[in-house]
Amino acid sequence: MSKIKDKTSGKEYEGVTFNTLSASIAASSDSTFNGVKFDPIGIDKVPNRVKQGDQAKFLDLTKIATGSGGGIFRDTVNGIVYIPFRKQDFQEMSIGETSFVKETFNTDAYDTISSSFAAQFNNVSNNTLITFLTQEFYTGSTADGFVGSVTASFDTFTPDGLTSSFSGIDTGNGYDMTFDFSNSNFVTNQLIVFPIGGEANTLRTSTFIRKFQHKFIHNGSNRTNKALITSSLASINGILGLDASATGSPSGSDCGVGTLRNINGTNANAGTYAQNMFKGRVAGDADSGSIANTNNDLLKTIEYITYPVGTTVASASFHFIDNTSSYATNRIIRTQVTSSDDIRELFFVSGATNDVLGRVGGAHTGSGIRGLQQASQIGSLMHSDAQLRTTASYGFYSLSGSTGNSAVVVEITTSSIDNSGASIGSILMKVPRIKDIVNP
Repeated sequence: MSKIKDKTSGKEYEGVTFNTLSASIAASSDSTFNGVKFDPIGIDKVPNRVKQGDQAKFLDLTKIATGSGGGIFRDTVNGIVYIPFRKQDFQEMSIGETSFVKETFNTDAYDTISSSFAAQFNNVSNNTLITFLTQEFYTGSTADGFVGSVTASFDTFTPDGLTSSFSGIDTGNGYDMTFDFSNSNFVTNQLIVFPIGGEANTLRTSTFIRKFQHKFIHNGSNRTNKALITSSLASINGILGLDASATGSPSGSDCGVGTLRNINGTNANAGTYAQNMFKGRVAGDADSGSIANTNNDLLKTIEYITYPVGTTVASASFHFIDNTSSYATNRIIRTQVTSSDDIRELFFVSGATNDVLGRVGGAHTGSGIRGLQQASQIGSLMHSDAQLRTTASYGFYSLSGSTGNSAVVVEITTSSIDNSGASIGSILMKVPRIKDIVNP
């Protein structure tokens, strides 16, 4: 068989029809063709440049020919992926009404190009397979053509996608948190495993979806969350395979179950929240989870909070100083924070117990005493907005107007335990709690 050589990269492609290639691989005991092993792969393993790179504008991956005689194959030696399209779909992608050519060229140029293209394929059956070949980690001369190592970036935002958020109140229709992967590099597929784990709680995509939402629920005893991702190239409770141009999106499917936590660690008197801590990864060409730089493709595991429907929110004004400086004694901290002109209004779940003489505005203080007693139970979760979506600044606080030894000063920051007293290990806590009282 003849081979075609890429002038830029030097890689060689097999000059063979897809039907011949597919049949030869199927007939071989070791899935080889001309001594080269070929693996069947899913859309998730298709190289980056045909998903978001310089070739993406020419292709519609939902039109890949699958089923009998179809499917995608990967040359495991040269890292070349063979993608089949039926002639009618290939022609539609190339010169159809929504094609790049149609949308880019003027009418006269488009008419000339489309007529010439159609004439070239006029005698080809609509079901004939046409192969699109693409290289993994292509190092061509164009900026969009270059593909490098995968790096993961993952942020969560309020429903409007504008403000960083790790928490919210169930409005009666859940809390729709925005997931943003936009600053990730060279990603072709994603995976997130929600608690309690297993395929039923695993969200997969076979393309890079930069932003989507997920619904977190805390309504009575119902803490089962739901996917809102609308792409047909996403799946829940199933591995995306050769037929990954799925029949529909997973939007509305159950995915993840929050864990009930009492804010005071004992009962619901101080309020409750649903705790979600999920993990995941992104991947790229050749499923780069195995070949990217160590852990660059992993998402950081973070604690996310959902308050129940009907949560009553309380607030109080506090003097504030940050906790980034080093203070020699608790007395210095107390002097500085009670005299601070920086006044912050903080918001938290109302009905909290264990507010010491009311001097922390009704918020639950927990058991920690700075420099004396490590907290075995932490206090109220503190926020900077009445919807409990944004975090309070980390630092030292005293109730506005309180002074001297009668003032109760607290440190509001993150902790290595949650409100149940359980260690959260390597999981990142973003929503700060009242961690310690700062005694004189």
